[in-house]
Amino acid sequence: MSLPPDSPRGDELVVTIDGVEIPGVIEVSGLSAADVAELKEQAANGKYVVRHLIGRAKSGEFTVTRGIVVRSATIGDWFLAALGRDVAAHPFEVSVMTRDESGNPRETFSFGKCHVRSIETDDATSTEAVVIAYEEADQS
Repeated sequence: MSLPPDSPRGDELVVTIDGVEIPGVIEVSGLSAADVAELKEQAANGKYVVRHLIGRAKSGEFTVTRGIVVRSATIGDWFLAALGRDVAAHPFEVSVMTRDESGNPRETFSFGKCHVRSIETDDATSTEAVVIAYEEADQS
């Protein structure tokens, strides 16, 4: 899920970590809230039918990329501090929401028991990619 650099920001991404909105988010990749289970069965007429069912919620990770043209020392310091955070004692909550051109929420992913796995800065593209691992996920 990303915004092209020249887009009119009609479909805006909003990433919130522990209630604090992260500025300058341009892409969120790797979002998935649940596994999909494939169920194969034979119908009464003898034909095989394949159905996809929502499986159990899964743990995983996703990447939040933000333009570091928007320099936010507070957010950068927080990410660095989060790298050393004791996740068992202090996990954090993350939500990723898309909004339409009117500012109304479209879709929201909520993640619990999160921690920062890594931070990569690319000076050539002026971006910062933060990989966040999670144990709980929900989509609405």
